[in-house]
Amino acid sequence: MRRTSAQQLCRLWKGIALLVEIQSLATTSYFGMPRRVANGVDYNRLLLIIAVLTKRAGLRLGNQDILVNVAGGLKIEEPGQTCPLPCL
Repeated sequence: MRRTSAQQLCRLWKGIALLVEIQSLATTSYFGMPRRVANGVDYNRLLLIIAVLTKRAGLRLGNQDILVNVAGGLKIEEPGQTCPLPCL
């Protein structure tokens, strides 16, 4: 699996373009149930992206702890702004 520590995307806020950093980490889980943590990103959307990557891209994410964070405490609400998540 390719390791990438951060990804940026542009976000419009009141007509101003902001550069937002998304941090992620995927590591092997040594417990029965892997952890999924989403800070600043909708948790259900993260689960959906993981399911699509598992089904369509053939990635084995069932035993991976996956943590996603939006730096600076921002919250991404628009669905299109989560598009960079599979690249992480």
